[in-house]
Amino acid sequence: INTGLSSTNYNFEWFHDGTALANNTPSLTVNTPGNYSITATQLTSGCSTTTSTTISVSSAPIAGVLVNEPFQATQTIHVIIYNGSGDYEYALNNGSFQDSPYFTVQEPGEYEVIVRDKNFCGETRLVAHVINFPPFFTPNNDGFNDTWNVIGLPSHFNAKISIFDRYGKLLFQFNPKTSYWNGQYNNQPVPSTDYWFTIDYTDDKNNKHSYQSHFSLVR
Repeated sequence: INTGLSSTNYNFEWFHDGTALANNTPSLTVNTPGNYSITATQLTSGCSTTTSTTISVSSAPIAGVLVNEPFQATQTIHVIIYNGSGDYEYALNNGSFQDSPYFTVQEPGEYEVIVRDKNFCGETRLVAHVINFPPFFTPNNDGFNDTWNVIGLPSHFNAKISIFDRYGKLLFQFNPKTSYWNGQYNNQPVPSTDYWFTIDYTDDKNNKHSYQSHFSLVR
């Protein structure tokens, strides 16, 4: 904190939150937040003036993300601040910054979240994975929706998908990272109807998850 004045012409008294400091120089280096005031007295006239400033602490955030409501049509990306001193703001996929740590999304896939201190004292970039599945597919070899798979599952997750018909018969099992379902059983097309699936996967924290639902095959 620099007064811009000279100790040749002025005497200085510094205070931190009202407590006098043992410093009589025209500038002060601080590492503790709070209110700092300075009284400068002109040596020749004895006239004095007092001014103050508030020092706050800012730092880059240590943060993580959670995705609520997986496999739902609308999901929420929630940024959690674990540590850091600052006033933070948030942006999704290089969009506009906002004060809220929540983002509502509909499309599955990978999202980048930027968390930065408003005083530009650092930022953190995070990756959020929004997982979902198409409600139908049309395996008619026209190049559109010909296969079915879960979308947005991180490649480092260990996962297995099982496809069943309405009677509970297992039709196909596959790893969503390396395969998909083409609407066939024993190399023969199955009829247009609803099919059920289960997905079992282990996330990057070694937590096990299981989810089941259904989708439509349309020919």
